[in-house]
Amino acid sequence: MLHGYMASARSFSELAVRFQDWRVISLDQRGHGWSDHSPGKEYARDDYVNDLLNLVRSELGGRPVTILGHSLGGLNAYQ
Repeated sequence: MLHGYMASARSFSELAVRFQDWRVISLDQRGHGWSDHSPGKEYARDDYVNDLLNLVRSELGGRPVTILGHSLGGLNAYQ
């Protein structure tokens, strides 16, 4: 689950618990919530998308995933 521009992963807290048969990960995208700010101020779409790709490859073994996004998160999800 990917939050909007002015939000964080916590914005999906109430929704995430309803997906009891799914493994749900709500990600604080770079510069939001508890994530670190980018030291070189890399906040282009490709930077966000590469973060997602790295998460799927390294943490989820490259398996297919379903991504739910709102606003900024929706743009990053379909990219």
